[in-house]
Amino acid sequence: MSASALRPLSSDHPAIVVDCCVREQPLTVMFADVRGFTSLTEQLPVREVVTLLDRFYQLASDIIQQQAGEIFKFLGDGILAAFSDTTEPRREVKHAYHTALTLIEGFERIKSCYPSTVCPTLGIGLARGTAMLSRLGTGRTQDLTIIGDTVNTASRLAALAEGKQALCTADIQKLLEPDEYQFIGDLSLKGKAIPVATYRLVHPPVSPDTPQQAMQNAG
Repeated sequence: MSASALRPLSSDHPAIVVDCCVREQPLTVMFADVRGFTSLTEQLPVREVVTLLDRFYQLASDIIQQQAGEIFKFLGDGILAAFSDTTEPRREVKHAYHTALTLIEGFERIKSCYPSTVCPTLGIGLARGTAMLSRLGTGRTQDLTIIGDTVNTASRLAALAEGKQALCTADIQKLLEPDEYQFIGDLSLKGKAIPVATYRLVHPPVSPDTPQQAMQNAG
């Protein structure tokens, strides 16, 4: 995200500017974590591991950009990204929803190019709330990052997500359609005193009334 991200995205819904380098803003935060990375480094030459990660990063960059999100960090075997739409929160959450499910599917396609013994999977955690956008570091090594409970929650959910799972909080679930999530349970997250209601993102079931099926039924 560029330095322009530190300016309010909408004059109607300005961010809370704390100082010239920090601001508070509602965001949907996403952590994507490659499962089995340690095992992967034992099975493949380093060059092939780097190639796989590079393909994953490129896929994620393309999808997140298409869905109006921003990548804040590449984490070695994962990604920290965020989505913001201060005028329409439901649209913001939809972008994150589509990103998570498309990213999981894309990672499975990347993995299919490798031997069956190579079996990393992708787990994703999403949370929505206020986060701090800040520049951390000194001199030329400053990075724009996001900090706060929302970021921590997304990270904890990503750690709990099983392979090919995208987990989210109720703040995201309530902005989705009923057939786009499944309730998992109230999960205990590290550092959280109260269990967090957690949901799994799912694709809506395919309607049986597609044009082709309707014609078949009519025949």
